[in-house]
Amino acid sequence: MGYFFAALLSGFFLFNQAASPKKAAQIAEKALQKQYPSANIKVEIEGKRGSDVLKGRFRRVRVEMSNLTLTQLPFAAPDTGSAASNAPKRKVKIGRARKIEVELRDLTMGKLPVSHARLDFSEVQYDFLALKNRAQFEILKSGPAKLQLQLSAASLLPTFAAKLQNTENVTVSIEGKILRLNGTRAVLGRDAPILVTGELVGRGAQLRLENESISLNGATLPNAAAKLLLKDLNPLYDFDKGLKWPFRTEITAMSGQGNMIDLSADLLLPTNEAEKVAAKTVEERVSP
Repeated sequence: MGYFFAALLSGFFLFNQAASPKKAAQIAEKALQKQYPSANIKVEIEGKRGSDVLKGRFRRVRVEMSNLTLTQLPFAAPDTGSAASNAPKRKVKIGRARKIEVELRDLTMGKLPVSHARLDFSEVQYDFLALKNRAQFEILKSGPAKLQLQLSAASLLPTFAAKLQNTENVTVSIEGKILRLNGTRAVLGRDAPILVTGELVGRGAQLRLENESISLNGATLPNAAAKLLLKDLNPLYDFDKGLKWPFRTEITAMSGQGNMIDLSADLLLPTNEAEKVAAKTVEERVSP
């Protein structure tokens, strides 16, 4: 867990002669290319030379990647469960990055194809020793963090597959927040047009279809019938469930046009948990 940023930041810590942001970016690119051999990668790092680099302090880190699959997200949060409370205390050394920008294109997040994703983090504090010793990027604290996604409406079609087993020629489009699925379905030996519409909304980390309706051969089905046919459809997608974000994800805006959906979300690290962990280890911290 956390290899993505661990590769980005940890590969050059053992080489004092490489303690410059430019050299660090070159080594980070090489490490990431090894982990994602088919991806196109570019890394930019801004900050002071020398001790700041060796202590994990950066002004700006920017990563651009395309053509990749993320089976898990590259972050870990402090473990504040019962197991953590019974575990021996370990030293925490705080590294800092004022801004982390991640630009991803043509990727798959879990099972969801995504055209474009951007993650922005500010005033990040992370466990520098965990990064150096265990290759884990554990976020202790973060300022405002945001996620922006652009994906095709057609990428949601697999969610409807079980509900539309006998439907052919299925297409999907979106107008604002209204999602429309068109297709044909055999009725009394003839192909009849079927239309499913609903409002695409974000509830926490979930994409959901609400206020849905179904029309068959031009006649709108009763609401009870529509709800029965689309039972257990939601959520269409849950960003937290499969990828295990250490953040609480709150979708804040979503709209689309044609076949493209744009989504924005706030990423909120549970501040009270992070502060609890920091308080437990304050006497053991090594000053950055």
